[in-house]
Amino acid sequence: MSLIKNGIKIGNNEQLICQICYLSRKYSSSRFMNQTDFVNQKEGIFQKEESRGTNLVLKELRLGNNDNIKIELKKGKSGRTVIRFTKMYKTESTGWKWQFYNLTKLLVPDDAYKFVRALDQIIIACHKEKIVNRFDSNKNLASSDIFTEFCDISIVLFRSEQGRLLIKIFQRIKSNRGIYNQSLYIPTDYLLWIRQTIAKILEEFDGSQKLSKMPFVDFPFIYK
Repeated sequence: MSLIKNGIKIGNNEQLICQICYLSRKYSSSRFMNQTDFVNQKEGIFQKEESRGTNLVLKELRLGNNDNIKIELKKGKSGRTVIRFTKMYKTESTGWKWQFYNLTKLLVPDDAYKFVRALDQIIIACHKEKIVNRFDSNKNLASSDIFTEFCDISIVLFRSEQGRLLIKIFQRIKSNRGIYNQSLYIPTDYLLWIRQTIAKILEEFDGSQKLSKMPFVDFPFIYK
């Protein structure tokens, strides 16, 4: 059974990733958001990458020359293992210098498994028959929440004013200085790669919990 009607097979990981990369490059410039349109750029959200702990796994999806997603499995100085998700991009407004947005670290195993299951709920909601004829702008189409030691995370399927389907990751972060909020919007065609990559890391390096297979849906990569 194919995951997506355009020929991507769930049993062939390399083909899946290659197809996602191809589609992303093809459409990123004309149909997806300008990163500066949606990313919350309040003081303190963006930060330069820092080397913390030991990298055990590093996976990266390049979306053209100016836009990347990176997923790392790290062992921190405290000895705890975490998954770290980083969005990297550069635009004219950043002086073509890389900017980094780090999703709050996910503790392995519990937080990371919660995150994958939340992504599954969003993937199911992306089935084309459910949303292809919906043109509600600025409206949440589906959402899934998880609660971790460091923050509360909401993953939201969202349609922009331009009709683009986006994933909004909203974080309510708990720190010694109080609670603050961060938001990031990413195109929907990151979604399958992120889910598959985190699930594969958990399968190979943890295996303490059983994950369901990635949902089979007619996934709408591109809708204007």
